[in-house]
Amino acid sequence: MSVVPRTARPRERYEPDLELRKLAGHWIEERLEKQLKAGSNRLRTLKAAVAAESSAGAKALKQRLKYLQSWHDKSRALLPIMKTFLRI
Repeated sequence: MSVVPRTARPRERYEPDLELRKLAGHWIEERLEKQLKAGSNRLRTLKAAVAAESSAGAKALKQRLKYLQSWHDKSRALLPIMKTFLRI
């Protein structure tokens, strides 16, 4: 009975990025953009739910959603500026 050696797979080696610029850029792409995209979906769902409401509190909720949407839009507009700044 002979033992067949496993084929050697090349090992993957990773080097940590120590530049703050790269770390911040990666965080923006992997984390912040995904959260903003998920936030868009949540805001859309909330708007649909509030639009169906006709209670007295619905007006206050609509105003709060408008405020949240405004901040969300400002955040999305700021992302390209942040990315450009980090790549300088």
